[in-house]
Amino acid sequence: SELEKAYADLNEVGLARDYFVEIAYFGTDIMRFARSLMQSYSALTASKKAPAMTEDEKKNTLARLRSFYKNYDRETDMAVFKALMPIYLQSQDNEYKAGVLKKINEEHEGKLEQWASEAYMNCPIGDSVTFYKAMVSMPEKTLRSLEKDELFQMVIALNDFYKTEISPAYLLLSNQIGVLNRQYVKAIQDVFPENQCYPDANGTLRLTYGRVEGMSPQDAVRYEYYTTLKGVLEKYVPGSYEYDLPPKLIELIDNKDFGPYAQDGEVRVCFLASNHTSGGNSGSPVLNGDGQLIGLNFDRNWEGTMSDIVYDIEQCRNISVDIRYVLFIIDKFAGATYLVDEMSLVP
Repeated sequence: SELEKAYADLNEVGLARDYFVEIAYFGTDIMRFARSLMQSYSALTASKKAPAMTEDEKKNTLARLRSFYKNYDRETDMAVFKALMPIYLQSQDNEYKAGVLKKINEEHEGKLEQWASEAYMNCPIGDSVTFYKAMVSMPEKTLRSLEKDELFQMVIALNDFYKTEISPAYLLLSNQIGVLNRQYVKAIQDVFPENQCYPDANGTLRLTYGRVEGMSPQDAVRYEYYTTLKGVLEKYVPGSYEYDLPPKLIELIDNKDFGPYAQDGEVRVCFLASNHTSGGNSGSPVLNGDGQLIGLNFDRNWEGTMSDIVYDIEQCRNISVDIRYVLFIIDKFAGATYLVDEMSLVP
């Protein structure tokens, strides 16, 4: 009964936590960036005699602004804000709902989308050109002016409420459930000694097994079980954030200077296998039948992303980087041969 009550209580505070995380924390760019300004704002407004920002503080704040505005699209972000905030404002009404949400909901009942639009457009942070110029010329005054901005003050209130009311209650109940659950499982083992109990595997070593093999996701389409450096060159886009390549790597590929890491004249980069993996497996070692390291797991194929719900051996494949490619990068590209010399390599 204690465990049932703890879970019921956790559902309430857990839902409030989910709302905060999904909407206030990760939901929109402007709320996320407003939170990054809170420390500087609080230092300036702590008292009327608060010291001015140091040059390093100004420099770091402007750097964060440039990074934020580089990929910021106001229209898109406002559309997300207008869609999410009415949901948050009308969410559960209990002790875990912040007072600022109740106040806004009461004052703008029936017109929440209109409020969201106005609050967003009135927030000076959203105007990238004007706000950045103001932070360059008058950083202290500009930050102090956020004291009158409804959206910024809402972010502060939500953050404070989460830290003081939601997070402590959530952690307390989670710890309580952990203690009660151990007692509950012990009782089951004592009362039903003949039954086998599945262990709680969280935080423990787990093994999954499968075969290195390709797949056919649809008719007339076949995925080979490995990729090579040829594919790395095919994706090469000079200056691209994701697909640029260092000149030295291009030179090694062009000259086929692969060292002992090639197979049939090419370096294999990644391979597919039918291991059942999940989020958190990234970086796991992939071992062959003799216990030798052959790769590192890092992803799943697109057709197999449903495997957390249902595993289909015909469709689900994990993706690993071939350890020979890792060694090639360490040795031939980075020149860190001394690291390879410390290893026992098996041909």
